[in-house]
Amino acid sequence: MTSWEKNQAMPKVSDAQIWVRVFAAFLDVVFLYITLVSIGGFTVWVIPHPRANWMFNLIAAPLLSWLYFALMESSGTQASFGKQLLRLRVTGLAGERLDFRRASLRFWGGAVTLFAGLLLAAFTARRQSLHDWVSGSLVMRLEPSE
Repeated sequence: MTSWEKNQAMPKVSDAQIWVRVFAAFLDVVFLYITLVSIGGFTVWVIPHPRANWMFNLIAAPLLSWLYFALMESSGTQASFGKQLLRLRVTGLAGERLDFRRASLRFWGGAVTLFAGLLLAAFTARRQSLHDWVSGSLVMRLEPSE
């Protein structure tokens, strides 16, 4: 492989800015909301019990959200749909792909702090939020190729 081919194979990356991450999170919330409302409506229709909606919101919605983020961020794409649209990737500190355990830790770390730790990304050197720091991860942005 020539040096030109090596340079073409490696995309240029930079730490993702907080506003790009917030917009990606917004896109993910919209996607999840539509999905969960559809599933929840179907669940209430199938199980016509007064507590079916309450149980879905309390138990199933957080579990489905966790599986969505943890599976997507530990997959080959290394990103949820919102992050993919904005060319973001979740990686380990050395650029490696997260395993499901670390992606889960990242999700629950953010959920427990209600994602307030995202504001830290504006002030840290590698733009890490609190849940990134806890899970040893980074959110990188793929630069457009020249």
